[in-house]
Amino acid sequence: MDWFNNRTFTLLVQNNLPTLFKKAEIESMKGGKIGMEVGILRERILISLLIKSFGVENVKFDFSSNDNSKDTQVFDDVLSIKTFMNNGYGGVKVFWASDNDSVKNVVEQYLPQNHFLISNIRWGSNRGGLYLINLETQIKLFKSLGVKNYLKINNGNNRGISIQTNVLKTLLSHEDTKKIIIDWEDPKLEYNVFERWIKEIK
Repeated sequence: MDWFNNRTFTLLVQNNLPTLFKKAEIESMKGGKIGMEVGILRERILISLLIKSFGVENVKFDFSSNDNSKDTQVFDDVLSIKTFMNNGYGGVKVFWASDNDSVKNVVEQYLPQNHFLISNIRWGSNRGGLYLINLETQIKLFKSLGVKNYLKINNGNNRGISIQTNVLKTLLSHEDTKKIIIDWEDPKLEYNVFERWIKEIK
């Protein structure tokens, strides 16, 4: 997992992620609110930064849609990409189930499967950043807490299962978790979301 400390990657993240993530927010915005699709755009941005840093031959991104826990692979490290804003630690989903009836079976069989690449966006500050949480750390904490204390299971719509707030905080602050500090200065862009598509029209 030493690739995370690669200087080229670190600088690309620090110099580009705030602007690219802001563009993703603007592209997904409707009626003044950021849409759900912003998560997919952020994921593509992070994968693009990995490809730019390490080459397309070292970054895999064509996993089956049936395996929603795998987002990309860098060298030998399989990653699940997550992003959240400000202090929204409780909204980070670890898996999606097709319906509420299947949740019980998925929860009973749950075990962390991949490293986490997590971005915590905090506009207007230099807190948060980009984190790499290794699989071993996740498994150790999961086994010590048990599934009910590790995952947040609601009484309503459970198709998106979140990790418990205190669990995520523990993982992010763990001594083995790697972090890239990012200055989340709001770039205040004037960005036309239609311009690039207009240029594509012949």
